[in-house]
Amino acid sequence: MIIALVRHAQFHQPDDVPSALLPYGLTKTGVLQAEQAGFKILAFTEERHLRCVPHIDCSLMLRAWQTAKVIAQTLETQHSVEFEIEEHAQLAERSLGAVANLTVPEIELAIFGDPRYSTPKEGWKTDSDYCLPFQGAESLTEAGLRVAQYLQALSLGKNELRIVVGHGASIRYAAVHLGILDKKAASHLSMHQASPIYLEKGQSGGWTKIEGDWKQREKENGDNSGD
Repeated sequence: MIIALVRHAQFHQPDDVPSALLPYGLTKTGVLQAEQAGFKILAFTEERHLRCVPHIDCSLMLRAWQTAKVIAQTLETQHSVEFEIEEHAQLAERSLGAVANLTVPEIELAIFGDPRYSTPKEGWKTDSDYCLPFQGAESLTEAGLRVAQYLQALSLGKNELRIVVGHGASIRYAAVHLGILDKKAASHLSMHQASPIYLEKGQSGGWTKIEGDWKQREKENGDNSGD
């Protein structure tokens, strides 16, 4: 079973806002990136003689749906078959719960102003096991488990490829749960926008990355959200 994992393309993201639940769509650059992703997937399937399943899974976020839509349109022109897009909440990025879409300073101010919560340690965004103390929040590790469970449940036939469009950090930590990355390595990596990473599930149930490159995270950035 082979899956093409795609981080959504560039979108209109405000500065210093963790991007899990932002409702904004792709930029013009993002549309071009998604088109290129479609051509990359086409080349991969032709090279390996795979059937591309005409069904793309994506998260509920507009940027993921638009990326999936452009990929579908690109492949439809080559395959003369209509692609179905199906959205799933399980493919979302790490949720920040009640403080979703606030800026990082606003999130930290909310924690400082609530006597029930202790001050988060410096670099909390890069801590894969840290969960904000707000309703609905989850850690990066928890988000990765959610996505990994979704991928484990997919079923494909021989010589078929399935496309899944999601978000950088939750995909990356899904790779940790699938045994493709260790947690320490994942904290130093990101994903290129709209550049597929291909995973294969063997007959024994183990997963392997067979093509595609992770993006090395800039040391000065320190942002582990990865969306």
